[in-house]
Amino acid sequence: MPGPWRRLAIGIERSPARWRHVGDDRDRFAAGVDRVECGPHVGSRIQSHEGRDIPLVILTNRATGPDAEKPAFWLDANIHATELTASMAALYFINKMVNAYGSDPKVTRILDEQVVYVVPRLNPDGAELALAETPKYVRSGTRPYPFEEKRDGLHTEDIDGDGRILQMRIADPTGDWKVSDRDPRLMIKRGPDEDGGTYYRMFPEGLVEDYDGHIITMAPPVAGLDFNRNFPGRVHPDIELSFIMSPPLVVAFGLAGDAARNLSLIHISEPTRPY
Repeated sequence: MPGPWRRLAIGIERSPARWRHVGDDRDRFAAGVDRVECGPHVGSRIQSHEGRDIPLVILTNRATGPDAEKPAFWLDANIHATELTASMAALYFINKMVNAYGSDPKVTRILDEQVVYVVPRLNPDGAELALAETPKYVRSGTRPYPFEEKRDGLHTEDIDGDGRILQMRIADPTGDWKVSDRDPRLMIKRGPDEDGGTYYRMFPEGLVEDYDGHIITMAPPVAGLDFNRNFPGRVHPDIELSFIMSPPLVVAFGLAGDAARNLSLIHISEPTRPY
C-alpha cells in the first residue's frame, strides 16, 4: 500500500452464543493495535476505572503533516456497556480507511488533509461485564456513583448463572401485564378497563436488597454514571463555548462561573480570589 499505510486487522472472537472477549490483563483491542508497526498511530492512552487501556487510534497521512495541525474528526464507540456492535463498526471503519487509502480518492484526500481520531472501545470495564460468562448489566462504567454502597430495591443480575438476564413475572391482581393469547411466552399490556383475569407484575431477573416481603422497587444502579449523558444540549460548531466536558469539568466551570476561564490558572476553591 502506498505511503505510510499498511493493512490493519483487529477483532474479537465470536462464539455461537454471543460475542466473547478473550484477553488477559490488557485490553484485546489495545493489543491488536500495538501489533501495527507502521500505519494507524496509537496515541497517548488513558486507563479505565479498573485499569484497562483505552487506546486512541490516529488516522492520518503523517507525511503531509502531524495530526495536531490538521482539521479533526472524532469517532468513539461502546460508550454504553452492552453496545458491543459499535466497537465492531469502529474497527471496520479503521480497516476501511486504511485499505481504501491510495485507491479511493475521497478517503485519500481525507487522510492527506485531515485526521480522524478513533476510540474503538471507550468503556472496556462495562464491556467486560457484558461479555462475561455470567454477564452483569451496567449502563456505562463500573465506578460506583453517586454512592459507594448498594441502595435498597431490585438490582438486575444473572441469578441462575445461565449467561442470560431474563424477565420475571409475579402474579398480582393489580398488575399491568397479562399472558398473550398468541404465545404463552409473551406478555402484553393489560387494557385500562380490563378486570377479572390473571395479571402480573414484570421485573428483570435480579436480587432484591432489603426486601420487606411486599413491595419491590427498582434500585438505582450502583454504577449510575452515564457516559453518554455528558454532552451539552446543543453541540454545534457555530455555538460559542459548545464542547464536550467530563463531570469534574462541568462542576469546575460551574464554580468558576465562566466556561471561558483557564482552570489551570485559577483557584476555584477560593471564590474571593480575584481572577
